[in-house]
Amino acid sequence: MHENTKRSLKIIKERIETGYWPENSFLPAERKLCQELGIGRGALLAIFQELTSIGYIRLERGRGVRVSPVVKHGFRRILVIENSNFALSHSSEHLRILDGISSMAESIGVEMALSFADKNSSTESLIERYARGEYQGIIIVENFTIVNLDLLLRYGIPVVVANLEADEKIPCSQVDFREIGRIAGRELFANGHRRIGMISGPAGSFIFKEMLAGLKGALAEDDIAVKPENVIFLESADFNEELTQWLSSSARPDAFFVARDWRAGRLYEVCAKLNLRIPDDISVISYDDLSWPSAACIGLTTVSEPTAGLGGQAVLMLREWVETGKQPDSIKVHGQLMRRNSIRNLINIQNS
Repeated sequence: MHENTKRSLKIIKERIETGYWPENSFLPAERKLCQELGIGRGALLAIFQELTSIGYIRLERGRGVRVSPVVKHGFRRILVIENSNFALSHSSEHLRILDGISSMAESIGVEMALSFADKNSSTESLIERYARGEYQGIIIVENFTIVNLDLLLRYGIPVVVANLEADEKIPCSQVDFREIGRIAGRELFANGHRRIGMISGPAGSFIFKEMLAGLKGALAEDDIAVKPENVIFLESADFNEELTQWLSSSARPDAFFVARDWRAGRLYEVCAKLNLRIPDDISVISYDDLSWPSAACIGLTTVSEPTAGLGGQAVLMLREWVETGKQPDSIKVHGQLMRRNSIRNLINIQNS
């Protein structure tokens, strides 16, 4: 958004918030606003779209732009808690989630304060700061065990976990992991693959169980079964030997869904040693679009982790909680298929 447009957006927001234009009143005509603010109609329509998305105005066909009931001003500041000991391998993921939180907070005029904590941090100090009005809600990035979440909720403090990767009934924004598996299964099937396997993380992990369930469900719709022997659960980071043995079998699948791009990177390494070509010999689709820096250059087809959405939706959940006084439902956020060139289209080959 151009600087002049941003300035005009700020002016209109302030006029609505201060009651210069009372709730349920109509804004001046578009031409008058454009002249007063020194902007074009396109910029003004972009401002209207932004104000509509955050609930400040509503467009009424044939009548004009009406000011919505003024947003309550109790929601001024968010405390965002990050784990001070999070793994470096998660840094890109967490930074993108934080960026999503920051962008959404800025768009609705809420301040964001970042704090780092670990399992030894004091939850009581968070309660005291909330009581002093330092913030009106908390977002915890992924690892909710670094605070006493139950205690915070008992004190009535709105708390949302951004990117929950566990099967817990707590307020959160969460990737629809089952849908990730469905997307992968449908994409492989649509390209003619019928012998499909999965390279997963630890068998007991919630997210991998969900992705596998989604993969199986999507393929079952077309009477394709994922055989148990075609699912490999890689429990440790050092699994090249295990992959080598599996891929050396003549009965291996011809297509794989891989749970996270960094595992797909290992698959590429092992395939190169075995003189297996991707996608000529093996088709691959993965998930996350962030944990393997070379993924896009190599041409890995993947389903992106919606990091910005996870952060942004957590902010909107907090706003709803603060303004209504009611705990909102958790939100599932969907990944996006990033088609590149790691899947061979067997249908085109058969028809040629």
